[in-house]
Order: sequence, then C-alpha cells, then structure tokens
Amino acid sequence: GEVRQAGRIPLERGLTLMKAISSVGGLTEWASESSVQIMSEGSTGKKRLFNLKDIRAMRIPDPPLKGGDVIFVKRRFL
Repeated sequence: GEVRQAGRIPLERGLTLMKAISSVGGLTEWASESSVQIMSEGSTGKKRLFNLKDIRAMRIPDPPLKGGDVIFVKRRFL
C-alpha cells in the first residue's frame, strides 16, 4: 500500500497500527488516511477498517496487531 517502505515487520508485544505504520517510515503523500484496512489471518479473512485521523485525535483506540495481520493503505483519489 501507500507506505514509505512496505514489507514485513517483526511482531512485538504492544505493536499497534500506528506503531507499525511509523516503523515503515510512515505514509506516502498519496495515502488515504481515512480507509486503512487490517486483514486478519485465520478468522476467514476478516477485514477491519480504520480512519487514522480518528486514532490520532484519540476518538478511537489505536488497534493492537496480531501475528499474520496485514495492513493495507489505499491510495487516495483527488
């Protein structure tokens, strides 16, 4: 997706969505902050959708990540 350095990151205790994005250099200028998906392994491909602006403003909690989770940051369209 639209992150600076896409790839696998090691799962550490306390890893959250925002920490994971930060560890790969953050978002690109084309990233859509309003529709970031976490796709969980094992639970029949369950997808959770998050708005990073809501997490930063502390309107919703920063979701913890589990092993096998895949984060997908879509490209925004103008």
